[in-house]
Amino acid sequence: AGDRPLSERLGYLEGVVGEVLERHARELRAVRAHSGQLAQEVRDSAGTIAKSLADERDARNALQELVERESKAWAATSTSMAGALQRLEAAVQALSSATPPCAGASRDDVGSRLDAIDQMVHDSLNKHAERLRTLGAGFLQELRARDAGDAAVAERLSRLEQRLGEPPPDHATQKR
Repeated sequence: AGDRPLSERLGYLEGVVGEVLERHARELRAVRAHSGQLAQEVRDSAGTIAKSLADERDARNALQELVERESKAWAATSTSMAGALQRLEAAVQALSSATPPCAGASRDDVGSRLDAIDQMVHDSLNKHAERLRTLGAGFLQELRARDAGDAAVAERLSRLEQRLGEPPPDHATQKR
């Protein structure tokens, strides 16, 4: 190699360096193109996640409204049933005092039967109201847990977007 003319040796080195620089430029263009694709995918994913979060919030709000509406309806029904039972008891009491007891049934029997009916209606209303509260609370807990997970994903996506928005690092200064 030392017996070749200096200009030939220099030309050879320039050719090698030129090829390396050209290959590096192609690789850099490919990395930039891939980085752009990744950035677009991240933006698309962020939009999808944001829409999912909004849909989930809408569903949670609708469920809360439904639970509140049903709870109010159960409360109104309970109040209405209690009033109806009181009127029924008053009517039975009025009938019992106005007419002699039927054969085979005493006033105590009628009163205890009304007490049993009243207790069954009351227990049933309480059971259904509690079930509604339990279902609503469980669903809300699940939505809150999912929101926390989605927030972590959104935070990670934001960090990735910030990184991808920066210019690619200079590969020549990095150690291999």
